[in-house]
Amino acid sequence: MSVALIALALAQATVAPKAPIDVLFGFYRIVAFHERADDLKCGGPERKAADDAFVEIRKRLIARYGEQGFSPPRHPPSGPGDCRVVMMVYQTNLADYRKFVDSTLAAAPAPGE
Repeated sequence: MSVALIALALAQATVAPKAPIDVLFGFYRIVAFHERADDLKCGGPERKAADDAFVEIRKRLIARYGEQGFSPPRHPPSGPGDCRVVMMVYQTNLADYRKFVDSTLAAAPAPGE
């Protein structure tokens, strides 16, 4: 009986759709800005807000497309820089990416809908 239930569950399980390549590209671009801010040890409330927003976006993407493409790799440390510039670029790109993700997720129905 349990084998039949497992087989039924597997047959009904829906496979998460593949994430669009532009969503993945944008994700890895934001990962690069996030890691650059880490390398420079940028802090403050704007950094926390950006990181929290990035975590929220990542959770939504994982819920829709699965975790496989949204597990960021670690890059080697980068050279010196200015936290103000890095945070400005990080926040600007993150805001644009959030709008893009919102429109992409709204345009495609969730699995099972």
